Amino acid sequence: MRKSILQTLKFLAFFALGIVLLWFAFRSVDFSKLGAELKDADYSWLVLSLLFGLFAYISRARRWVLLINPLGFRPSIRNAFFALMAGYLANIALPRIGEITRCVALGKKEKIPVDQLIGTVVI
Repeated sequence: MRKSILQTLKFLAFFALGIVLLWFAFRSVDFSKLGAELKDADYSWLVLSLLFGLFAYISRARRWVLLINPLGFRPSIRNAFFALMAGYLANIALPRIGEITRCVALGKKEKIPVDQLIGTVVI
């Protein structure tokens, strides 16, 4: 019971922080002008960019799985991809913490020792 209350309070605190940060980021934006500009935008370049970016991230996840396989573990590419994305997200908050974050994320999901995963990142 106490743990769920603590988790709820933690969620609400981060949610409130997110709302405040969004307010700071968008307080001087004219949304009517933004909407008009978005209607005139050419989204084909955005879709093409997203496809190439997705291919690049999936390739990096596959390469990481290939580095992990000789250790005797067989993680899924899907879990490696999501761990990689979590690492990139963590790098936004604190540079260079993403490498540790992705190792911890994949280690928890696939039951792989984190110290061995850190070795694959160093390589």
